[in-house]
Amino acid sequence: MKKKIFALLLSLTLIASSVNIGAAETAEESGTEVTASENSEELTVQEGESDPAVLSTQKEASVSYPDAISSNHTFVTKKSAYKSGTWMLLVPGKSVKFDIGDASGKKIKGAAKSAVWSVSGDSSFTVKKGRVKLNKNAKALGPGVSSNTAAASALISAEYDGETIYIGMIAVTKTKYVGYLEDAKLKNKGTVIGKVGSTFDLRNLNSMIGQDVVASYKVEKSGIKRNYLYFATLEELAPYISAGKKVLAKSEVTYDETGSLVKFKPTSEGKYKIVYQLRDGSGKKFTLTIKAEN
Repeated sequence: MKKKIFALLLSLTLIASSVNIGAAETAEESGTEVTASENSEELTVQEGESDPAVLSTQKEASVSYPDAISSNHTFVTKKSAYKSGTWMLLVPGKSVKFDIGDASGKKIKGAAKSAVWSVSGDSSFTVKKGRVKLNKNAKALGPGVSSNTAAASALISAEYDGETIYIGMIAVTKTKYVGYLEDAKLKNKGTVIGKVGSTFDLRNLNSMIGQDVVASYKVEKSGIKRNYLYFATLEELAPYISAGKKVLAKSEVTYDETGSLVKFKPTSEGKYKIVYQLRDGSGKKFTLTIKAEN
């Protein structure tokens, strides 16, 4: 399938390698390349085969969950709550602090300190009182590592109040740039126009924008030429999607189990800002503005 992207600067290139986060074995790389000739004002994108990330199955990594998974407690971060039996991504050299919450995701004071924490799987992951750290030299999902089974992964467990809860971790290459190609730039902001009362599925970011919003790990520069290299789109990396209180007050929304926005319905005219932020430790963001009209 081909998509057309128009640009003023005709020497910019996007190059991608495909990553299948849900695969059981390492797959051969296939990808996307955007090229332009000096005499053309049109960039043509040839898409390679790529499967979306699925971050909720046991088959994603080289470790497996036990048969019984508690649903009475959750792993809680500053922004999200994760049920036992889910997965998250982490950049080598980064860490994430987990607290323990109740089934609704409300933090239980002191629980992280009193819980018994352990790690099974790759030794690149360590945990102490809820803080999970990943060694900077860990093998990460990304260029040259197109399967989660080849990347460093581990199962983090916390025993608290007679129950043990689990969360899987997979190492992923750090994202340095987020955006889509427009006017020869990788733009980290986009706007869509819709009707008041229409429902937007915020997980389908690429469809709303009309092209891939990518997570780029490197840019190659040569004169005015820019090659942005990426291994996944932003939506494949399951970003945390949020909006401010004023936006939420004028809309109807639904959330997933981690507290991330899923569906969004504006109830009056106006502009609504939605923020997509990677949860892998890179902190990179993309801002979507929904302009609602009658």
